[in-house]
Amino acid sequence: MANHLLKKGVVIGVLFLFTVMALTVTSSKIETGTTVMQKNAKLPAGNNLFENNGYPPRYVMDHFNLTPANELSPKPLVREDLPSSFSWLNNNGNDWTTPARDQGWCGSCWAFGAVSALESRINIAWNTPDLDVDLSEQYILSCLPASGSCAGGNSYSAYKLILSEGATGNYCNGIITEDCLPYEADDAVSCSQKCPDWRSHLLPITGCGCWNPHYPDDVNAIKSQLINDGPVVTYFYASGDFMQWGNTHHSPTDYYPYVPQTSSNHAVAIVGYKDDPSIGHGGYWIVKNSWGTGWGYNGFFNIEYGSLNIDSVQITWVTYNAAPIVAFSSTPIDPDVGDPIHFSDASSPLLGTLTSWSWDFGDTSTAQERNPAHSYAAVGTYNVTLTVTDSTGHSGSLTRKAFVGDDTPPVTTGILSGLRGDNGWFIGNSVIIHLTASDPFSGVNYTMYNLDGNGFVLYTGLINVHSNGHQGEHTLLYYSIDIVGNKENEKNQTFGIDSAAPMLTITKPKDGAVYVLNIELLGRAQITTIIGPLRSIVKATDSISGVDWVEFYMNDELVRIDTIAPYSLVISRLPSSADVLFTVKARDYAGLSTTVTTHFKFIGFLP
Repeated sequence: MANHLLKKGVVIGVLFLFTVMALTVTSSKIETGTTVMQKNAKLPAGNNLFENNGYPPRYVMDHFNLTPANELSPKPLVREDLPSSFSWLNNNGNDWTTPARDQGWCGSCWAFGAVSALESRINIAWNTPDLDVDLSEQYILSCLPASGSCAGGNSYSAYKLILSEGATGNYCNGIITEDCLPYEADDAVSCSQKCPDWRSHLLPITGCGCWNPHYPDDVNAIKSQLINDGPVVTYFYASGDFMQWGNTHHSPTDYYPYVPQTSSNHAVAIVGYKDDPSIGHGGYWIVKNSWGTGWGYNGFFNIEYGSLNIDSVQITWVTYNAAPIVAFSSTPIDPDVGDPIHFSDASSPLLGTLTSWSWDFGDTSTAQERNPAHSYAAVGTYNVTLTVTDSTGHSGSLTRKAFVGDDTPPVTTGILSGLRGDNGWFIGNSVIIHLTASDPFSGVNYTMYNLDGNGFVLYTGLINVHSNGHQGEHTLLYYSIDIVGNKENEKNQTFGIDSAAPMLTITKPKDGAVYVLNIELLGRAQITTIIGPLRSIVKATDSISGVDWVEFYMNDELVRIDTIAPYSLVISRLPSSADVLFTVKARDYAGLSTTVTTHFKFIGFLP
């Protein structure tokens, strides 16, 4: 047989890229009007109405969700003796409100509204207008995050979680004072940054509720509740025009006129009202804002009844009983039967001094000392109640549990969810990690997890591992600790994410090439032509889960499965002058596949 000379040509293609430059047109800032100013885009911290003439920015909520109908409280009864005006700013010659604060660059007005109404309610309950307990709005943002964030929230949800003693309520009824967790206008501040003795700064509430008013039908119902229960929280639509008005109107007789509106983006506390028949809608509300004392008159403003939806969204109320702050601790936290437990009082008075302490240890035993010791005769959970009385005659109680003989750690289970492929791989856009822990004795204190060796962090909710940037195998470690300190042994789970199909290329035969006895000739043909046997070679790669197998099809008939690279098929024993649809399919271990097809003409064998 004559020698065949193989000549290989290299074709170099040149690609030209055309870049189109986009022209950006910036609109001029609108300085007035009732809409949110164009200058201000949506921000994670809420919406900034606009900055104008050197005034600071004012933030409102990005979103607000009404309370579900099944959680609404009944509308209050209307008083028959409603006065023509009433204000907690000046009731019997006293100001029962607290100074207005500035929420800063965070859409946390809902938290400030809740705190404003509660602070006034505390003054009223103690009959002391200048008591002015300064409560921590940051505590609501950091420790009760289910109630909202800097993007928006709900005042009723804040009250509900302050009252709750479950996990979302930080396992206690109450809100701490400002000095224990100062406001930072940041919902990313950790609850762990509160002061170490935060329980001794905790003021509990006794109840809360909300109802949906309709203007003008329920104006008198709002007035009645305001007089009976103290300031209430409401919502309205704070427009750019309204914000600018407050920058320039600082008289307690000025009022923002009626402007119709149907939506809401800002929470405030109504502290009073004034009927005035000379005003189109009959009078105005007296309201406490959270944009600092330089806005309005010392942070307050008046607004005509019905304006900007002020009395048509939701009214939220809270109740509080005057009582000293009750707090105590005990050591050790994990006593056994017969071990002495030392109880330490950490209570403090809001007025006067503490005069007496009464302990109920939950096993029929009591004590009247301030810091007693007690031991238990049997394994179990005991409700320990401390009641303290102050020199003004007010009493408060707190019940906490003592766990005796708990030596069993919690049990944590990790549940992974997402779109699953083959061999345990996840092939979707993300994997959700849900850790659930249980402890039937003292209860779970917290759960920690470590993903891919990045260190243990506190588990606070579902972990979303996005496939983008997290392809490959992962290791999850986790454990829980119960209330008395029993630690579970670390558990681990491994999982893989592969959402990318294999890379697949037919390297031989090439499109338009001519092969004779497996040798590529110089020149091109309209269709790939193969004369005699040819070893087809494909390149299949998958850097994540790996290539499981490669299938070869000719005219839709499976002719070979190859599991070892380089993946190949000898093309032969076809009818002469056959037109062949050549299909190659590569599948990875995650179950994802890629298919490539080409056509060739098979001439037949050479002798």
